[in-house]
Amino acid sequence: MYLLPTIQDVTNVLVALNRFLALLFPLIFRNFFTRRLTLVLIPCSILFSFTSCFVTVGAPGFFLDITSQDNTSAKIYMLHADSKLNFPMINRSTLITAHIFVCSGFTFSIYCIIAVHIFRSKILANSNELRLLLLGFLIFLANIPSFAYQIYWAIMQSDGSEDVFMSLPWVVLTKTLSPPLLMLVTNEAMRRQL
Repeated sequence: MYLLPTIQDVTNVLVALNRFLALLFPLIFRNFFTRRLTLVLIPCSILFSFTSCFVTVGAPGFFLDITSQDNTSAKIYMLHADSKLNFPMINRSTLITAHIFVCSGFTFSIYCIIAVHIFRSKILANSNELRLLLLGFLIFLANIPSFAYQIYWAIMQSDGSEDVFMSLPWVVLTKTLSPPLLMLVTNEAMRRQL
């Protein structure tokens, strides 16, 4: 419920950056998004997502995920080294919601910059790269129901919302499977090998 969606949010940013470089700066794109670097970026997005799910960067101590006694809210707690007491630090849902807004905002902004460049440019873009751009944007739009459920679940802390989220398999599959696959397909060298 937490880690996979946040990984895909970061991967969506990488796909948008990939399309941005491919259409606006093709020379940098060929040097930056090599096969090796593409395969490294996906695990890096996983590590970055761990920070949003489990750790508040810069805070001292060690964080544990402990469910409160009423089983309705899960919070991140700091284990104090001296007293061995758990101190509530921040609601984990706040981190997830912030992560969604930041990643989705970056992704949407990059797509808007690309669209403005395409409309203002007199030179037609490579049709293959343009089709991949449209595919990436459509996948981003298909993730909107998932964003809405994540944010609703984070804000409302409703017991039944995760059941609603899981009962819509197309939302889950689109969110979790499409960005990494698109990340591999948008890599030019890897695309030639398919």
